[in-house]
Amino acid sequence: MEIALIIIGIIIIFGLIGEVIERLRTVNWARFFGVLLVGGALLAVIFSFTAEGVLVIVGAYVLLVIISLMFGVFSKKTVN
Repeated sequence: MEIALIIIGIIIIFGLIGEVIERLRTVNWARFFGVLLVGGALLAVIFSFTAEGVLVIVGAYVLLVIISLMFGVFSKKTVN
């Protein structure tokens, strides 16, 4: 039973890795790094006075960027 679960887990992991690689191939990297640069600068300027809240805001920003990557916000594909 445990061997079957391990095999299923390995198959799922390989499937997720393939999906991530495919998503990374379609990223418009100029737009992505532009958003990172502007967002990082805004975070530094706006929240420079509170060290405690910075980790929460930066963590939320990183999560937002990851979700944006997964849903194709920075995709090279255009919709007409």
